Amino acid sequence: MGDRGSSPDISLIGPLTRLFHVTADELLGLNETETDDRRRELEEAYNNTWKNGDLNERIKIAKTAVAEYPGDMKYLGWLAMAASMHAHTLENNDEFRAELEKAVRIYETVIEGSNEGDLKNSAISGIVMALSFLNRKDEALKYAQMYPDSVELDKDDLLSFCFDGEDKIRHQQKSIESCLDLLLRKLMNMYKIEYFKAIEELIKLMIPDQNYLAFSDILYFSSYMQAQYLVKDGKYDDAMDYLHKANKYAREYDRIAYEAPGVYKYTAPLINLVEVDTSKFIRTGTGTRVDEFKEGLGKACFAPLRDRTDFQEFIKGV
Repeated sequence: MGDRGSSPDISLIGPLTRLFHVTADELLGLNETETDDRRRELEEAYNNTWKNGDLNERIKIAKTAVAEYPGDMKYLGWLAMAASMHAHTLENNDEFRAELEKAVRIYETVIEGSNEGDLKNSAISGIVMALSFLNRKDEALKYAQMYPDSVELDKDDLLSFCFDGEDKIRHQQKSIESCLDLLLRKLMNMYKIEYFKAIEELIKLMIPDQNYLAFSDILYFSSYMQAQYLVKDGKYDDAMDYLHKANKYAREYDRIAYEAPGVYKYTAPLINLVEVDTSKFIRTGTGTRVDEFKEGLGKACFAPLRDRTDFQEFIKGV
């Protein structure tokens, strides 16, 4: 890449580009062809980290992109999200908070400097979650109120007018599947056993043939969390039942997502035209769900089960 000479202070890039009506690349004198090639390279590398779950590599790529293209809000958005995710891997509370504070500062820059809707909205959602974890609720609320209201007729509803016959049914089924997934994830965020029970019942109602595919991941998490609550309530036999369920669902998810990724089709009547490409699943870590489950069984919340023979045998078989 060509010599760029001295660069303006990063904090001045945004204001200068708006003042002179030029891009950050033009301001820094970058060759357009060279820039396009490099941006594609960074984009591909960054997207790959969502396929392999390598958070450390994602952080490295985001930092490289920010260094090479100072003031580019997209790359700052990458870095903010990576910092926010990294925070949740830190066990030390002070380090956790410091990393989230860093993410908040970067998100603030993106929100202030971006005119691009999706990018700005992503930064708003990111900062709201980060501020919430930092217990800065009033600030989180301020940003949440900036998020645009959804329109009455969304894109899926609009597109349904463009299809006929089986294509129309397929499109509507896909919309139903997406809405179900959204509802289940909202229930997951409540972190109460009643909501996890509702998740289990809803999935079984919608997919009675038990060909759960992508929903096996949600069932895994729901079962794992219910086991924790049951241990807390002293219902150890019931907790063991849910640990067995969690293990089954984790293995089913790993089968389609890690062992044999590809295109799978639901067979339940309500979504039997919907396909899911598990090779495109986003990964938040490098381990499988079973790896995650094994690690989770070592947590203090399962200590009351340690002396049980069935729990000891269960761990050996996971």
